[in-house]
Amino acid sequence: IMAWLDRQMPGSVVYISFGSESYISQAQVRELALGLEASGQPFLWVLRPPDSKLTGDSSSAAQEWKAEVLPDGYEQRTGPRCLIECQWAPQAAILAHEATGGFITHCGWNSALESVAAGVPMIALPLQSDQPLNALLLVEEAKVAVEIKMTDGVGKREEV
Repeated sequence: IMAWLDRQMPGSVVYISFGSESYISQAQVRELALGLEASGQPFLWVLRPPDSKLTGDSSSAAQEWKAEVLPDGYEQRTGPRCLIECQWAPQAAILAHEATGGFITHCGWNSALESVAAGVPMIALPLQSDQPLNALLLVEEAKVAVEIKMTDGVGKREEV
């Protein structure tokens, strides 16, 4: 991951992660994927499958799940400007890296604090529990984030 970031221009990478306890729907994965593709920006996406999808060899199960949820041919189309990681990633180090210019986040408190500490602006996509309130604080009060508006429970690709 860090070697890939080292090859990117400063401030150019959009980092996407929804923490270790939150999972997004297949519809949301597809909308985010298409929005990221259309953006033309390099991106690093920690796309972890729900725990229920991990059986046996978790690495191969995660790769199979990724192939199921992403649009057909997605990684071929996005090519070298995209890195999709299905396992744990060193979030604090990613946020502190000079290539990271933005963070699409669920607004979990730890993620928000790490992003603020690293000086990386956020795109809020809150999913559950305290996340909507955290997003409101980050957007309205701290002004360090913008929020992806939801339509029928899904943030649309145009918002990305």
